Amino acid sequence: MNRVRDEHKQNRVRDVQRTVAEQMWQINDLEGMSDTSSSIYHTAMTKGIPDGMARGFRANLKLFKPYWRQAQMAQSLLALGHGG
Repeated sequence: MNRVRDEHKQNRVRDVQRTVAEQMWQINDLEGMSDTSSSIYHTAMTKGIPDGMARGFRANLKLFKPYWRQAQMAQSLLALGHGG
């Protein structure tokens, strides 16, 4: 039972990591999600990120930095491709 729950949790974290990369959120965006009155927190909720995870980004940034870096690389490549 614990293994199933752990696998579900790991899958959920991967889904959130993908959302973070797709949205190209910056580190300060993730940190800002700890404020439940912020617009970025509400955006995270509409994207299906669980409340506890959104509020915990500040404390758990190490889980999301690799995905943030991938998003930064993609954004840079897009800018180069568009002459920017």
